[in-house]
Order: sequence, then structure tokens, then C-alpha cells
Amino acid sequence: MNKAKSLLLVLVIGTSSAVSGCVGNTADALLNTTYVDHNAPRPNPAEQALHLDLFVVDLHGDTMMWDRDLLERSDYGHIDLPRLIEGNVGLQVFSIATRTPYGLTSMFGSCNHPDGFNAVRLLHGQQSDQMTAWGNAEAEFMRQVTRLKSFIEESNDRHEADPHDPYLMLITNAGDFALLIQRRVHERKPVVGVILALEGAHWIGTEGMSDNVIRAKTRDLYDAEIRMVGATHRYDNALGYSSEGCHDDTVVPDNPEGRAVFYQEAEELGMILDLSHSGTIEQDFDGSRIREPFVLSHIGFQEFCIDHDERCNEPRNLTDQTLRSIGEHGGLMGVGFWPQAVGENVESIVGAFNHAYRALQGVVVDPADHLAIGSDFDGSIEAPFDASGHGVLTAALLRNDAEGALPNDETTIRKVAGVNACFMLATQLPGGSPEKAQEICTPLLGEGNRQ
Repeated sequence: MNKAKSLLLVLVIGTSSAVSGCVGNTADALLNTTYVDHNAPRPNPAEQALHLDLFVVDLHGDTMMWDRDLLERSDYGHIDLPRLIEGNVGLQVFSIATRTPYGLTSMFGSCNHPDGFNAVRLLHGQQSDQMTAWGNAEAEFMRQVTRLKSFIEESNDRHEADPHDPYLMLITNAGDFALLIQRRVHERKPVVGVILALEGAHWIGTEGMSDNVIRAKTRDLYDAEIRMVGATHRYDNALGYSSEGCHDDTVVPDNPEGRAVFYQEAEELGMILDLSHSGTIEQDFDGSRIREPFVLSHIGFQEFCIDHDERCNEPRNLTDQTLRSIGEHGGLMGVGFWPQAVGENVESIVGAFNHAYRALQGVVVDPADHLAIGSDFDGSIEAPFDASGHGVLTAALLRNDAEGALPNDETTIRKVAGVNACFMLATQLPGGSPEKAQEICTPLLGEGNRQ
């Protein structure tokens, strides 16, 4: 039975509240899987030593949608604290998604209709009054934020009781980020930084909402300690079109003016814009609604992926034209790990990096400066490794010697693994600046690059 049909069965069963907790775990185990890539490299001692000296940043994980203890190792899914420590992840961005179709679009239509099925609450094991139409997306957002913060607090309590226990550190400003680098890199403490992100500000910009209210609701996100935000997710909404949406102006009119207010307020507060699911990137560049730095936290590349895996999602992935526009405007792109984005195996993930590097040549000074990791772990994906396996990707990038490929020198590996993300965060977070980023991030490039 394929994943979409399996999930449909789970959803039908899940209409009974008596089994809703079981449904959440079943959906998690079915949809967040790790497959064996027999051709993936095993890191040798030198590769593993370099990997353990990297500052690894993953720009996108969806773990909060699922009913799983973030502090305990699980035998399914992709992310938990023990596996983050094992994979030497220094900072994990956790995204909050409040609406998702999860596999049903491909069965019942070619685009995600705004009034379509919403599976989010059922997927984490709760009987829901939000399974159709919009539901209370803002309440679901706060539920997930509160849950993640409770894990952070509990991990700190455990660490205080036993300093050997790993813990999570919430990053809300450049000072926090500098402290994380000090503790993790220089003091070698078992800490993983956490940044909160939002996918889809569905309750902002609705009909009749004034610019002042849009600004106030954007500040509410900031006050909830969100530091990365995407206006859209997998559905068109009142702020704009999704790359997977239906783009029907009679159902949800595009709202470039409201989106511009939202973007401006978010940037001024120190939240990083995430355009991963945007269906209006080129229009917003032309309208000067987007300023750098910004990210696409988890993406694939259309031309490359379609050549390598028939399942590739054409609307979701970037064309080379858009890829180059993002580079020209100073964006950072997190390469995803799922088959519909890059094809299925570690070699294909490396191939996606190579494709982007080649496409950006002649457009930017150094294409490697615009590439990062954006796994989409726990986003209902198959992946060739989980959070504990980032060393496999390091080894594959070090062995990458294709013609015209992303360079496999140590400095480039350090940039892609996390230093590029470090510069973006240390520049844009509250209290950050290009000068602060140089101070915080340059030492992460290794001895030969330190000033």
C-alpha cells in the first residue's frame, strides 16, 4: 500500500476519538521514514573528524506536528535531541505548520484548494474540530509553540541536574546566538540551538484587515519568539499564493499590498523571511517587497529533479530562472533531502547542490555562499538518513569531484554545513549586523580563515 492510501486509511480510522492517539503515532511512523541507501558513503576517520568539527545548521524540521517526545530517542521519525547530538547538529530550526493536506492532493486534485482537508491535528493524535476549512490556525500555532518551549525547559532542567545531559537552547537574538556558539563550539557543551519558525501566517491579512492590524499580528508572532516566517505554506491564503496552491483569484485574491506590510514589519522586527512555499517570488522581487537577507529554508530544483526522479513535484521546486533571481537578491537556499525535491539517494542530494552551484555561476560572486541544508525532516518525507546521519552528507560532499561541481574543499563544506546560515542569522536576528556576523561566524570557517 502506498503512503497516500495508507494515510487515507489512517484518517478514516481516526474519526473515532478513542483511537486518535494511536492514529498520530501510526501516521508519524508511516510518513516520516528513513530508507537504506546502499551506495551512501560511510565516513572514514578523517571525514568523521571534520564533520564533528563543523557547526551544522538544519534550516527546516517539522517535528512539532507529531506526538513524539523530542527529548527521547525514537525508532521512527527523523529528529529528536539524542539524534541531533549524534549527528553534530548545532542549530535546528523547528517550523510550525497549522494546515497541511498530507498526500491527499495527489489523490484528489492537482492543487491544494484553500477550503480543502486539513490533517494537522489528526496527525499528532488529537480528535480535531479543525480538519476542514481553516479551523483555528492561530490556536494550533500557539499549541505547537507552547509544546516546543516545554521541551526546551525540560531539557534545561535535566541538564542542570546532570551537566552531561544534552539540552536545547532557544535563540531569539544575536546575543543568544553568540552564546550558543561559545557554549557549543568553544566550551564543547552538549547543547543544540533552536529557532522557531512559522509556515503559513494563515490568520493574517484576511479581508478587511487594516495595515495596522497586520503589523500588530506580525508583532504577536515576534512576541511568541518566532524568528523565521513564511507568509504561505501549501495553500493560498490571505497574504498570497502558495507554490502548490490553486491561484484562483475568485477564491483567494492575491494581496501584494498586505504581503508587503507583513514582510516589512517582520524584517524590521528581526524575523527572517522564508520564501520556500511562495508562489509570488518573482513578483515580489519586481515589487521590491523582499530585502536581503532572506531564506528558502527547504527546496529542490525543478530541472535537476525531474531528470532524476519521476515523482518530483514540479510546482514546489524552483526553476533555474527563479534560482538565479534568488541568488541575485542575496537569498540563502536550504537544499532538501526528500525524493520529490532532489531524487532518491545521497548522491542525488549532492547532485542538487551541484546543480544549484552551476546555475549560480556568473550570477553571484561565490555560488557556495547561497547554499545550505534544509532537510525537511519530519515533514512527511522519506530520507536516506535521519538527524543522526548528517556525517554521511559531509562524507559525500567531501568526495564530490564531478566536473564543475560544488567544490569539495574544507572551507566550502563548512559554509554549506552551517556557516552560511550563521552569517544570515547573525545579521538578521535582533541585535545582529554584518559586523556582528563576522565576529560570530568567521571563526567557524576553520583555522585558515580566522582573523
